[in-house]
Amino acid sequence: MNERERLAVSRQRTNGSSSEVIVVAPAELLRSIVKSVNRTSRVLAFTTLQELDHWRRTEGFEDPSIYHDLITALIEVGCRLTALPRKLRTALEGISAETNVPPLRKLESLWPSRRSFYRTWDAHLEIAPAAFLRRVRALHANRLMASGRTKKEAALLAGYSSVDQMRRNVRQD
Repeated sequence: MNERERLAVSRQRTNGSSSEVIVVAPAELLRSIVKSVNRTSRVLAFTTLQELDHWRRTEGFEDPSIYHDLITALIEVGCRLTALPRKLRTALEGISAETNVPPLRKLESLWPSRRSFYRTWDAHLEIAPAAFLRRVRALHANRLMASGRTKKEAALLAGYSSVDQMRRNVRQD
């Protein structure tokens, strides 16, 4: 196999019926490779490993939302999102699309009164809302660091004001 034919398929990830394929190859070969891949697959093509590394650092496959971290935190406290009352579930689903954990005030503002929010929360979850959001923020920061972000990037993207604040919070949980 000569240098032009050498291909590096970096990663393939399957999500149910669709998959994502990353191909690193010379530009002349990319078109034929992309055509040979299943039509339901998402193909990401790069001509150099430097392009791939840049993409992985800036975007990657990681979902930037806090959804996965919120679900993990709910599981840790022994609750499923689907088991929560509709209004609480809708509020949590609403914040789960965000890329950093919002302040508790934002969650409280979705209720007609602060008292009814806490009553609903306490009736269905054993952890305080502030502690729950701290846990989600810590999980999000850990996931960001695991995906290759620096501590400073992870802290800022997770909603911490500094790396020290993140370190203290992660140590608490």
